[in-house]
Amino acid sequence: LLASVPLLLGGALELPLGLLAGQARRRRRFILSGGIVFVLSLLAVAAAPSWLVLLAAFPLFFPASGAFVGLTQAELLDAQPERQAQVMARWDLAGNAGAVAGPLLLAAVLAAGGGWRAAYLALAAVAALTWAGTCWRASPTASAGDADAADADGEGTARVREVLAALRDGAVLRWLVLLEVADLLVDVLTGFLALYL
Repeated sequence: LLASVPLLLGGALELPLGLLAGQARRRRRFILSGGIVFVLSLLAVAAAPSWLVLLAAFPLFFPASGAFVGLTQAELLDAQPERQAQVMARWDLAGNAGAVAGPLLLAAVLAAGGGWRAAYLALAAVAALTWAGTCWRASPTASAGDADAADADGEGTARVREVLAALRDGAVLRWLVLLEVADLLVDVLTGFLALYL
C-alpha cells in the first residue's frame, strides 16, 4: 500500500499542474522545471543514505514526471492539432520502447557489476540528456506570446471552472477512479512482480 502512495500523489497533482502550466512559455517553464526535479529525484534515490531520504524522493519523482512527461505530451499534441492521432501513436510506441529498454538497461547495469543505485544513476543520466534535448529544441508554441496574454486575461480561470464542472459529473469521476485503478494494476503490480522474481 505504501508503494502506491507516490503514484497516487503524482496522479492527484497532474491535473493542478496542467492547469497551472497553461500554454506556451509558462508550460515550457513547467516542463523544464519538472525535468530538473525529475533528474534530482533520481539522483536522490541513487544516493539515498536512509529510508527517509527514499521516502522523500519518490513522492517528488511522480509529480515531477507528470510535469516533465505529461506536459511534454500535451505540448506535442498542441503543436500538431491536425495530427494528434499520429502523435499519440508515436508517443505510445516510445513508451513501449521504454518499457522494453528499462529491463535491458537494468540487466546491463547488473551484468557490469552495478546495483540498483547504479541503475538509478544511469536513468538520471538518460533523463538529463532528454532534458538537455528539450532545452535545445525550440518550443513550437513558445513564440505564441498571445497565448500567455490570453491566460492572463482569464482563460486560465475559465479552464479551472470547466475542470471543476467536469469533476462534479459522476461519470467523469467514475472513469477517473477506473483510470487510477488501472494505473495501479499496471505500474505497482509490475513493480511487485519484478521484486517477486
